[in-house]
Amino acid sequence: MNNKYTQSLHGHPPESPHQYFSEMSAYTPDEETKDQYGQGESLQAFEKELSTLFGQEDCMFVQSGTTAQLIAMRVWADQANNSKIAFHSLCHLQIHEHLSYNKLHNLEAELIGQKNRLITLDDLKNIKNIPSAVILELPQREIGGQVPEWQDLCEQVTYLKSKKIKVHLDGARIWECTSYYGKSLKEISSLFDSTYISFYKGIGAITGAALLGAKGFIDESRIWNRRHGANLFTLFPYYLSARKNLEKRKNSFKAYYNKTLEIAEIISKIGIIEMLPKRPQVNMFHLFFPGNHLELKAKAQKISENLNIQVFTHFKECEKKGFCKVEWYIGDSALKVPNAKIEEVLRELI
Repeated sequence: MNNKYTQSLHGHPPESPHQYFSEMSAYTPDEETKDQYGQGESLQAFEKELSTLFGQEDCMFVQSGTTAQLIAMRVWADQANNSKIAFHSLCHLQIHEHLSYNKLHNLEAELIGQKNRLITLDDLKNIKNIPSAVILELPQREIGGQVPEWQDLCEQVTYLKSKKIKVHLDGARIWECTSYYGKSLKEISSLFDSTYISFYKGIGAITGAALLGAKGFIDESRIWNRRHGANLFTLFPYYLSARKNLEKRKNSFKAYYNKTLEIAEIISKIGIIEMLPKRPQVNMFHLFFPGNHLELKAKAQKISENLNIQVFTHFKECEKKGFCKVEWYIGDSALKVPNAKIEEVLRELI
């Protein structure tokens, strides 16, 4: 959100560096200690807290999810003596990391299913070469935050484990899944052999991630974290931000999802605007507006100025002819905007 507007539709309100450091100063007690190269009482206590929350034996806080997931794939590949891995064709490792899994670790990936839908059990049964590990993303961001039904997910994980394949959860947005599933973070994560979580997205921390799994897996991951050059001299600015914002927002996701369903009803009433999925499963989804993405961006800017609210700034071209796409994440910002004003903005855009 641009600081000049008093309201926003997307995500959480932004913090200036000054505001961030002021809040962190107020949050951090005088007796707080800092880690050194990932070792320190405060950091280990936070990692233990996360292990308990997610029902995993051990945890490693890391600076980025990219590092965490590469490490997970390398550890599982080494343990199985099998350099093959598999994931959806729109997996983060495939489309946002310049094929780092192959360039850095010589891993070979098989892409599962079709890019415009979720992975199915049949897709998993049709994997050509048995991989050491499969990544499942919950929710799947690139297709509007969709998740498989709980029974389908359990069947997929059970099948993969029956084939001695490790199952890794890309849980960058796992916090968002709990309301739809009616399951705790522990119940979801416990299905998987390893889990990655992010703190700077829905949780709203400055940055940071964590990798969770069995102790032996995390022990090996710590070595690879060092090999990646990611074992920084100290992580305290990151894990304190993660801890603070986790405390702040961990109980807010039900409210975000309820607001999302209210907004979905508004969009359905308006018509013309298309939504993916048609009924959101988490507090994010994709909207498809008729028109050119550059024209919509300019129009949104004018609406922002007229109504003193930050409207969408990230319209993109899409495959649907005559339409453009925008991702909408419902967080603290939208909670503060009355539904009547949200409807007014959306009608102005069309």
